[in-house]
Amino acid sequence: MSDVRAPVQVRAVTKHHGAGAARVLGLWEVSVEFAPATFTAIMGPSGSGKTTLMHCAAGLDEPDEGSVVLVGHDVAGLGDRARSRLRREQVAFVFQDYNLMPTLPVWMNVALPRLVGGRRADRRAVAAALDRVGLSGVEHRLPGALSGGQQQRVAMARAVALRPRVLFADEPTGALDTGSRAQVLGLLRGLVDEAGTTVVMVTHDPVAAAAADRVVYLRDGRIVGESASRDAVELGGRLARLGQAA
Repeated sequence: MSDVRAPVQVRAVTKHHGAGAARVLGLWEVSVEFAPATFTAIMGPSGSGKTTLMHCAAGLDEPDEGSVVLVGHDVAGLGDRARSRLRREQVAFVFQDYNLMPTLPVWMNVALPRLVGGRRADRRAVAAALDRVGLSGVEHRLPGALSGGQQQRVAMARAVALRPRVLFADEPTGALDTGSRAQVLGLLRGLVDEAGTTVVMVTHDPVAAAAADRVVYLRDGRIVGESASRDAVELGGRLARLGQAA
């Protein structure tokens, strides 16, 4: 039975990219829900539709058919301003390339959602978020002065300060070493378990996926199964088999 309380509901979404002879299928009639306070990994071979699904679910892309309900709002029924406000206030994003503003100090990067929304930065909340991710004392540094792992933790601090209903993460550990990967996954897990955030993570990494509660598998733009397994070896084997079948 469908859980109407799920903060992310994707309903029969089809999405193509390009036009004419260059038109390719991204998703085909995909339906999936992400329940409150859960951590879901989306896996599949390259080109399977993982990032397209995340972008449609987050309201970053418009589906050709179907609908998306995000935190109780039908995304298609929102204007650009309302959609931006929804993402800024209730949805957070963490990407492989960090998406930090290189000319702004760390504290401003953490406070950016509030600043973009025309509100004053909550410096106490920023300091608490940086402390939570183990980066106290770097508030006034520029992102370029930090390591890749530290920059990703700044991006995580931005999400922690926002306390979002939903966090979308696209390959958040893809560029990190083993230690930094473990820190970021621990922070994502903490948002789920302690703050009740719904986390949706695209990854090709079985070790990262093993931190999730649930794994959804895509191939050729379709969901082809899911698993509650938290065993990285099993997840890696299943991903390899999907790639061979693609």
